[in-house]
Amino acid sequence: ARGYAAMQESIVAPGELGDLALEPALRLAGVVLGPRGEPLAGARVRAAPEDARGGGGDRMRFLNRDENGGARRAATGFSDDDGHFDLELPATSGNWNVTATLSGFIEGQVTGIAVNGVSVAGVKIQLSLGASIVGRILGVDGLAIAGAEIALESGGGRTRGGTSSVAGDRATAM
Repeated sequence: ARGYAAMQESIVAPGELGDLALEPALRLAGVVLGPRGEPLAGARVRAAPEDARGGGGDRMRFLNRDENGGARRAATGFSDDDGHFDLELPATSGNWNVTATLSGFIEGQVTGIAVNGVSVAGVKIQLSLGASIVGRILGVDGLAIAGAEIALESGGGRTRGGTSSVAGDRATAM
């Protein structure tokens, strides 16, 4: 139900389920911005709790437990025409990571957002322009090398993106 946290109850034996009490959801709201600060419509926004190790990024879990053993689930939505998003989170405490993706842009992320039993507003996620490189992978003999892997790095040596594909001697990285 809108305005209430999602709930899942496992039933191990047939019988009456009884009453289920839904807790009000907390809201996590903000805006997705482009490289020049312009609002971006249609970005996919996902909030996920940090795992028990306190990590983020690729260590985010879609389901984990809060300090009381309750489930904390990922929430997903899309930015509107003004770049705004509004996600519903379970009413629990902890840190959440929020990512936004949109075709043509590099994923943006805000980590460690403290949700301590109150809704959070004003989260800004800025996306950078994406790029792709297409070319042929050749050996010193001028012949195509099938199965070669490519990676993109920024000036600081950080790998950017992570999508690469090779078809025959043609390679694409984004």
